[in-house]
Amino acid sequence: MRIWSSFFSSVPTIPPSPAVSTVDPRDRQDLLGSVARFRAQLEAGETVALTKVFFDTEFTEFRGGQLLSIGMVTASGTEFYVERADHSRMDVRQDFVRDTVLTLFGRVPGAGAQGHREMTGRISDFLLSLPAPVEVLYDHKLDRHFLVEALVASGRWAEHWARTTESNIGGQSNSDAARTAATASFSDSAAAGLLQHHALADARALRAAWLTAHDGERLTPIATNTERPSATRPTP
Repeated sequence: MRIWSSFFSSVPTIPPSPAVSTVDPRDRQDLLGSVARFRAQLEAGETVALTKVFFDTEFTEFRGGQLLSIGMVTASGTEFYVERADHSRMDVRQDFVRDTVLTLFGRVPGAGAQGHREMTGRISDFLLSLPAPVEVLYDHKLDRHFLVEALVASGRWAEHWARTTESNIGGQSNSDAARTAATASFSDSAAAGLLQHHALADARALRAAWLTAHDGERLTPIATNTERPSATRPTP
């Protein structure tokens, strides 16, 4: 059976809501896509291969916060990282953010973005550069919130919604082997100056733990023509 890493031309693009640019992403019930839109491939008897992207974010605070940085790592090891180079102009009130998170900034060459617009554009560009469909994997709902907020702000929400699925994998990598893999990943990142609570170091550890828990799996068929996906979109 062939493995497909891109869409057939027959798969429809889902248009955005007319209010997509003004709606608060936290209030949306259809934030990222479900496998239902891949029905054309599935009914053709194909297996759809997901490009898995593990990601982590750092932000100013839990309620009403702003995105400070995001790290992403694909299952095959491609990495992306961007941070707010102008964070000194942002309203950062939390001691932990000032004393821990921001002290780790400036350690990835070329990662600084001047303003939210540049940051969201870079995030969007990276995800759209990957073979579709893309599955973003995270372990906390606020990571998801800040990614969705960034994709809406990029102005290309419809493109992302049409090619992206999601999974909250929090609690799925709790075995001793997975924890050992995460610890080893943090050690490797620390050797390069990226400590825990740096978004890229955390994304690497999330990937290492999940791949270990799933025996190094890289491509996961989301369904075949004998396993029809539900038309229900995932609930935030």
